[in-house]
Amino acid sequence: MSMPIKMKPSEIKIFNAIERAFHSSKTFFIAGHLKPDGDTIGCGLALHSALTRMGKSVEMYSRDPLPATLKSLKGSEQIIFAEKTNKNYDCAIILECSGIERMGDIIAAPQAKVIINIDHHAHYNNFGNINFINPRASSTAEIIYNMLSHFKHRFTIDEAEHLWAGLVTDTGMFQQTNTTPECLHVAAELVKIGVKPNEMFQMIYSSKPLSSLNLLGLSLQTMQLAFGGAVAYIRLEQAMYKAANSDVTEAEDFINYTMLVPGVKVGILFREENPNSIKVSFRSRSAYDVNAIARQFDGGGHKNAAGCTIAGSMNAVISQVIAQLSLALS
Repeated sequence: MSMPIKMKPSEIKIFNAIERAFHSSKTFFIAGHLKPDGDTIGCGLALHSALTRMGKSVEMYSRDPLPATLKSLKGSEQIIFAEKTNKNYDCAIILECSGIERMGDIIAAPQAKVIINIDHHAHYNNFGNINFINPRASSTAEIIYNMLSHFKHRFTIDEAEHLWAGLVTDTGMFQQTNTTPECLHVAAELVKIGVKPNEMFQMIYSSKPLSSLNLLGLSLQTMQLAFGGAVAYIRLEQAMYKAANSDVTEAEDFINYTMLVPGVKVGILFREENPNSIKVSFRSRSAYDVNAIARQFDGGGHKNAAGCTIAGSMNAVISQVIAQLSLALS
């Protein structure tokens, strides 16, 4: 039997409420945030499998396509890609969303009898009927593992792989500051279930189509340094996707290359979503709080990994962010 980490009485109380909701509901909706990542998709797939095995009717939705690195996760073909559903559900599980609109308004609150909100980000809203928020957790995958273990759930290898994908992508392969003893305990338990870390590494990090590598080359040519080399940033423009015969799903980890330059403390990726909207992703080393920067632009995330979307042209947005960084780094 898989072992959860020691939990507070208040956390156990919420887990028990979620378990009651699971047992009393027959139809389920699952969705995570827009531009889904490994944690959102991994947790959704693990819950889809677990609830289906309980005899429930489950649908998992996403407004945006999966990153190319996650398309090989077993069960991903069951995800429904749509902007809206008019169906009603007994229970909606919303993952990693600061508000219900963060998952793209695929459903509205009245379409679910019970809404369960599960998240691990520091900035959140208790929009659910049941809310489990733990900013101390490395990832939502850590929360889902402990929740299902508390339910005495017997994990399949596929479910363990789903949660592993969430753990490794949200901790940067266990290299970021959110890599805690609790996170590594969960990782060890998943390996006991049958996860093979080397095979998961090959699937998520060590295999890229030529189109993605071509796109990376174009992006890296734009790299610039600022503040005496403390900041590195790259850009991705729509013309680059066309030139590389690629798309946004193949650029998920490009920002990590900004952190390879010696002396860099903050790395930034500017992605052109359309001519007047730029997605900005941040990474930083331990002492630099990029979540605070993202919050200035109505975004958020974690101290060392955050993001936001800013209206404006590429050059205008870069100027805004650099100006904000100047205040933060001074």
